[in-house]
Amino acid sequence: MYSPCVFWHEGRNVRVLVVDDSLWWIARDIAAVLGCKPDSKGMFIEHVPEKWKAKKLIRTRDGVKEMLCLSEQGVYFFLECSSDNPKAAPFRQWIAKDMVLSIRIATCHELAAEMMNSCAYYFSNDNCFTQIDSGMKQELKRWIGRS
Repeated sequence: MYSPCVFWHEGRNVRVLVVDDSLWWIARDIAAVLGCKPDSKGMFIEHVPEKWKAKKLIRTRDGVKEMLCLSEQGVYFFLECSSDNPKAAPFRQWIAKDMVLSIRIATCHELAAEMMNSCAYYFSNDNCFTQIDSGMKQELKRWIGRS
């Protein structure tokens, strides 16, 4: 079960998930931004290859729901196939320039914080310093104390 990150684009929710270091968008949100209407079978992304779409359990304000999602490749494929739609190119640019970049920066910050916490825990244990000379011990402890 996933809790999406919510972005706003032209007054609409655009929800994205981080799943095993990959980005997945709620397909309905992408279609809504472009003004796509589902066909008689409720489909609007049938041309996206199966490997780039999947159903995921998503936490919503109304509870947990299974939703169709598109991988990053699937989103770009869908937008490329929708290139005759005047909203597709600006939306693709917004995803690539703003949305994906901010998610990746946030993810990098989270990873860096985890690494710093791990290092601080590891180096706070004096037993790990048995093979390090005393000057290096003091430098490491001073450096960790700043974080």
